[in-house]
Amino acid sequence: MSHNNQKKIAVINDFCGFGRCSIAVSLPIISAMGIQCCPLPTAIFSNHTGYESFYRTEHKVGTCRAGTGDVFSSIIAADSVIGKDLNDAVLRASSFVAKALKSTVELDIPEADGICFEDFLKGI
Repeated sequence: MSHNNQKKIAVINDFCGFGRCSIAVSLPIISAMGIQCCPLPTAIFSNHTGYESFYRTEHKVGTCRAGTGDVFSSIIAADSVIGKDLNDAVLRASSFVAKALKSTVELDIPEADGICFEDFLKGI
């Protein structure tokens, strides 16, 4: 297969050095789904906005886990690139995030550290 035949997706997002979010989350998920992830960082941060110095509490609803939206949208985007039904992609993403969240809580990972999704990549 030539390099022009492999499915590719541009991931336009920020890059955080600490915490499971942004490109650091999207890249392994999309790659595990067999799609070339082409990251295009919009900004580089030492950590993400889930940490106290960046967090605004007046809009917070429930508990917050950094990176859940990045995980969710990465699965939907990758499924869309390979032509999967949007409803099926949303269900798959929801199931994946739920499993990762359950594991994260069981491991007692701090909320600002994101969700532990790595153990579930082989099943994606």
